[in-house]
Amino acid sequence: ADMPLLCQEYIAGGDETLVFGELLLDRGKPVFGMTGRKVLSHPPGQGQATVAETHVDAEVLRLTEQFFAGTQLSGPAALELKRDPQGRHWVIEPTIGRTEFLVELCIAAGFNQPWMEFQLALGWPVPAPGPLIERVWYDCERDPLVYLKSCVKSLGATPRGKSPVFPYYGHGDNPPLWKACRRFVSDRAARLMQR
Repeated sequence: ADMPLLCQEYIAGGDETLVFGELLLDRGKPVFGMTGRKVLSHPPGQGQATVAETHVDAEVLRLTEQFFAGTQLSGPAALELKRDPQGRHWVIEPTIGRTEFLVELCIAAGFNQPWMEFQLALGWPVPAPGPLIERVWYDCERDPLVYLKSCVKSLGATPRGKSPVFPYYGHGDNPPLWKACRRFVSDRAARLMQR
């Protein structure tokens, strides 16, 4: 039941070495792309991002475009890389045909992948976004207190000097936010009751 097994060589380095490129492709050709980096992940240095930020890196964008070149793919695509202690980039994970959970970071930065993909699918012109805006994304679903912990650590409401973005907050649609808050409180209460 556990087969097939997938093994991957461990690349030394913490969260700060995890970078990613996000693209929108049209038959393998990049329509637009941006780059970012993980600030925190779970498990540390090898897991899903709990904090990620925009970060301009021409080499990461070049490597992402190179990875998908000649594929004839259309739609969103992403490539996560890890920079080893010698500065070399190693492919960690490609994402093809869907946006990543941190798509809100891209949208808030000005790269609205879902809308641009919709335009592309309908054959409409897909204008390039304007200059991207610096943002930092907090996964308050996986780690509900990550933003508050970051604020305390930085002694301010804008850790890392960039405007914060959250999965469930800021769209005028608050029921998902309240549901996540209720789930967090009930999970914590259940844990306390077990002790």
